[in-house]
Amino acid sequence: MSKYAGIIALKRIRCLETQGVNRCTVFKTGYCIRRPTSEGQFFPAEPHIPSTKEQDSAFATWVAANAFNNKRKHWATLKPQYKCFDSDQAIADAWLRML
Repeated sequence: MSKYAGIIALKRIRCLETQGVNRCTVFKTGYCIRRPTSEGQFFPAEPHIPSTKEQDSAFATWVAANAFNNKRKHWATLKPQYKCFDSDQAIADAWLRML
């Protein structure tokens, strides 16, 4: 992954009992988000160095403030300028399939 890209993901499990039977539904969504290089990096330059909690928190805060149109709405969409490049998107897709 690039030092300018990160992944956010959400997995929600909802279980309901209907006619004495528990049924669960899993909702998963995730995004690969790239910060423009002009705005600086969030993550270590070397991919083998794990990010810190502070770096992860800074990325999440920046994403919440900048990356989506229609923030706090169920129809929010990722702004096109923050979409990952194909190489990072492929890594993100593989990671998200494992959720």
